Amino acid sequence: MKYEIVELAGLSGEEARLYSVVPRGDKEDLFTKFVRKWHQVYPDEVKEILGRLALMGSRVGARESFFRHDEGKPGDGVCALYDRPNAHLRLFCVRYGAVTVILGNGGPKNVRAWQDDPTLKREAERMIAYARDINRRLREGYDLFWSSDRTELMGELKNYDDEEDE
Repeated sequence: MKYEIVELAGLSGEEARLYSVVPRGDKEDLFTKFVRKWHQVYPDEVKEILGRLALMGSRVGARESFFRHDEGKPGDGVCALYDRPNAHLRLFCVRYGAVTVILGNGGPKNVRAWQDDPTLKREAERMIAYARDINRRLREGYDLFWSSDRTELMGELKNYDDEEDE
Protein backbone atom coordinates (compact mmCIF):
# COMPACT_ATOMS: atom_id res chain seq x y z
CA MET A 1 0.00 0.00 0.00
CA LYS A 2 1.26 3.41 -0.90
CA TYR A 3 -0.04 6.35 1.13
CA GLU A 4 0.88 9.26 3.33
CA ILE A 5 -0.48 10.02 6.80
CA VAL A 6 -1.16 13.74 7.21
CA GLU A 7 -2.09 15.65 10.33
CA LEU A 8 -5.25 17.73 10.03
CA ALA A 9 -3.90 20.88 11.65
CA GLY A 10 -7.28 22.60 11.72
CA LEU A 11 -8.77 19.81 13.84
CA SER A 12 -5.81 18.62 15.92
CA GLY A 13 -5.17 20.20 19.27
CA GLU A 14 -3.78 19.70 22.73
CA GLU A 15 -6.18 16.88 23.60
CA ALA A 16 -6.03 14.76 20.44
CA ARG A 17 -4.23 14.65 17.13
CA LEU A 18 -6.35 13.98 14.09
CA TYR A 19 -4.85 12.60 10.91
CA SER A 20 -6.07 11.33 7.57
CA VAL A 21 -4.63 9.26 4.74
CA VAL A 22 -3.65 10.48 1.28
CA PRO A 23 -3.42 7.55 -1.16
CA ARG A 24 -0.40 7.91 -3.42
CA GLY A 25 -1.34 9.82 -6.54
CA ASP A 26 -4.23 11.66 -4.87
CA LYS A 27 -4.08 15.36 -4.13
CA GLU A 28 -6.27 15.34 -1.03
CA ASP A 29 -6.81 13.17 2.00
CA LEU A 30 -9.75 10.79 2.47
CA PHE A 31 -11.46 12.93 5.10
CA THR A 32 -11.33 16.08 2.96
CA LYS A 33 -12.90 14.07 0.13
CA PHE A 34 -15.65 12.99 2.53
CA VAL A 35 -16.38 16.60 3.55
CA ARG A 36 -16.25 17.89 -0.01
CA LYS A 37 -18.52 15.14 -1.32
CA TRP A 38 -21.22 15.33 1.35
CA HIS A 39 -21.26 18.94 2.61
CA GLN A 40 -23.89 20.09 0.11
CA VAL A 41 -26.12 17.05 0.50
CA TYR A 42 -25.92 16.85 4.31
CA PRO A 43 -24.63 20.28 5.40
CA ASP A 44 -25.86 20.07 9.00
CA GLU A 45 -24.36 16.63 9.56
CA VAL A 46 -21.01 17.58 8.05
CA LYS A 47 -20.95 20.72 10.20
CA GLU A 48 -21.77 18.62 13.27
CA ILE A 49 -19.00 16.12 12.44
CA LEU A 50 -16.45 18.92 11.96
CA GLY A 51 -17.51 20.50 15.25
CA ARG A 52 -17.25 17.23 17.13
CA LEU A 53 -13.80 16.52 15.70
CA ALA A 54 -12.57 20.01 16.56
CA LEU A 55 -13.90 19.55 20.10
CA MET A 56 -12.01 16.24 20.37
CA GLY A 57 -8.80 17.82 19.24
CA SER A 58 -8.95 20.93 21.38
CA ARG A 59 -10.91 20.14 24.54
CA VAL A 60 -12.02 16.60 25.31
CA GLY A 61 -9.89 14.08 23.41
CA ALA A 62 -11.11 11.11 21.40
CA ARG A 63 -13.36 9.65 24.06
CA GLU A 64 -14.45 6.07 23.60
CA SER A 65 -18.11 7.08 23.69
CA PHE A 66 -17.67 9.15 20.51
CA PHE A 67 -17.11 6.02 18.43
CA ARG A 68 -18.90 2.92 17.26
CA HIS A 69 -16.26 0.24 17.82
CA ASP A 70 -15.44 -3.02 16.06
CA GLU A 71 -16.24 -1.86 12.54
CA GLY A 72 -13.14 -3.66 11.24
CA LYS A 73 -11.20 -6.75 12.22
CA PRO A 74 -10.70 -7.63 15.92
CA GLY A 75 -8.05 -5.39 17.46
CA ASP A 76 -7.38 -3.19 14.45
CA GLY A 77 -8.96 -0.05 15.95
CA VAL A 78 -11.27 0.59 12.98
CA CYS A 79 -14.44 2.30 14.14
CA ALA A 80 -17.02 4.79 12.97
CA LEU A 81 -17.69 8.19 14.41
CA TYR A 82 -20.83 7.81 16.52
CA ASP A 83 -23.81 9.72 15.25
CA ARG A 84 -27.39 10.46 16.09
CA PRO A 85 -29.81 7.59 15.38
CA ASN A 86 -31.46 9.48 12.51
CA ALA A 87 -28.20 10.72 10.97
CA HIS A 88 -27.38 9.79 7.39
CA LEU A 89 -23.58 9.76 7.27
CA ARG A 90 -21.10 7.15 8.46
CA LEU A 91 -17.41 8.15 8.80
CA PHE A 92 -14.80 5.41 9.22
CA CYS A 93 -11.60 5.95 11.17
CA VAL A 94 -8.91 4.26 13.24
CA ARG A 95 -8.77 5.25 16.92
CA TYR A 96 -5.66 4.95 19.07
CA GLY A 97 -6.80 5.62 22.60
CA ALA A 98 -8.07 9.06 23.50
CA VAL A 99 -5.20 10.89 21.80
CA THR A 100 -5.05 9.91 18.12
CA VAL A 101 -7.58 9.30 15.34
CA ILE A 102 -6.89 8.63 11.68
CA LEU A 103 -9.93 9.74 9.69
CA GLY A 104 -11.00 8.01 6.51
CA ASN A 105 -13.99 8.34 4.25
CA GLY A 106 -17.55 7.06 4.40
CA GLY A 107 -20.95 7.86 3.04
CA PRO A 108 -24.68 7.66 3.65
CA LYS A 109 -25.81 4.71 5.72
CA ASN A 110 -28.99 3.39 4.20
CA VAL A 111 -28.55 -0.13 5.56
CA ARG A 112 -28.05 -1.75 8.96
CA ALA A 113 -24.57 -3.09 8.24
CA TRP A 114 -21.88 -1.43 6.12
CA GLN A 115 -21.31 -4.77 4.37
CA ASP A 116 -24.72 -4.38 2.70
CA ASP A 117 -23.89 -1.10 0.94
CA PRO A 118 -21.27 -0.98 -1.85
CA THR A 119 -19.97 2.51 -0.98
CA LEU A 120 -19.72 1.88 2.76
CA LYS A 121 -18.22 -1.55 2.15
CA ARG A 122 -15.51 -0.08 -0.09
CA GLU A 123 -14.64 2.67 2.40
CA ALA A 124 -14.70 0.38 5.45
CA GLU A 125 -12.50 -2.20 3.72
CA ARG A 126 -10.13 0.57 2.68
CA MET A 127 -9.77 1.71 6.31
CA ILE A 128 -9.31 -1.89 7.45
CA ALA A 129 -6.46 -2.26 4.94
CA TYR A 130 -4.83 1.02 6.02
CA ALA A 131 -5.21 0.05 9.69
CA ARG A 132 -3.59 -3.33 9.02
CA ASP A 133 -0.59 -1.69 7.36
CA ILE A 134 -0.27 1.19 9.85
CA ASN A 135 -0.53 -1.21 12.81
CA ARG A 136 2.12 -3.47 11.26
CA ARG A 137 4.44 -0.51 10.79
CA LEU A 138 3.84 0.67 14.37
CA ARG A 139 4.47 -2.85 15.71
CA GLU A 140 7.72 -3.12 13.79
CA GLY A 141 8.60 0.39 14.96
CA TYR A 142 11.43 1.09 12.56
CA ASP A 143 9.79 3.53 10.17
CA LEU A 144 6.60 4.63 11.98
CA PHE A 145 6.44 5.06 15.74
CA TRP A 146 4.85 7.02 18.58
CA SER A 147 6.40 10.12 20.15
CA SER A 148 7.79 9.60 23.67
CA ASP A 149 4.50 10.78 25.19
CA ARG A 150 2.56 8.50 22.78
CA THR A 151 0.43 11.33 21.39
CA GLU A 152 1.97 11.92 17.96
CA LEU A 153 2.79 9.69 15.02
CA MET A 154 6.42 10.12 14.03
CA GLY A 155 8.91 8.73 11.59
CA GLU A 156 8.16 8.03 7.97
CA LEU A 157 4.58 9.20 7.43
CA LYS A 158 4.92 8.53 3.69
CA ASN A 159 4.73 4.86 2.88
CA TYR A 160 6.02 5.07 -0.66
CA ASP A 161 8.19 2.02 -0.88
CA ASP A 162 8.65 -0.43 -3.72
CA GLU A 163 6.39 -3.11 -2.26
CA GLU A 164 3.53 -4.31 -4.42
CA ASP A 165 0.07 -3.07 -3.45
CA GLU A 166 -1.95 -5.66 -1.63
